[in-house]
Amino acid sequence: MGISNLKVGLSRKFAAWSGERVLLKKQIAKIEAEYATVSKKRERIQRLDALTAASIEILSELDPKWKPEDTPPSVPKAQQLPFEHGAATRTAFDIMREMARPTNARELAPLVVTRLGGDAGDEDLVNRTKVAIDAALRKQKGEHIRMLSERPTRWEIISD
Repeated sequence: MGISNLKVGLSRKFAAWSGERVLLKKQIAKIEAEYATVSKKRERIQRLDALTAASIEILSELDPKWKPEDTPPSVPKAQQLPFEHGAATRTAFDIMREMARPTNARELAPLVVTRLGGDAGDEDLVNRTKVAIDAALRKQKGEHIRMLSERPTRWEIISD
């Protein structure tokens, strides 16, 4: 009995060690692949530094009161809305149900921003919300919503 317990325990440890070894090899390969791109990323940072410096000069010329600190960085390919993920889409659908008539993303955006506690006077926020709503509506096209016209794009919810 002692030998079988030892064998089972050692087999489990062998499996765990083998699995850890495979995982570490994958992690090492990933790190090495990332390391190979370090020089390109450093070159890109230098280029971005030059571009941002030039932008600062131009924006300072256009608006002497503008400061770089007033414009926070935005991460590419990240959610650009200050609301909870998916809140704009859910709210847009709720508003569409309440309206009970065809509408478009341009009309929905300020209503969504206001309902979610944003400033409907902020044109950039309203425009980003409009783009997000339009993308969500196009993604749901045919399942829960239908497009009635293309120019202007008008949508309505498909009732069950």
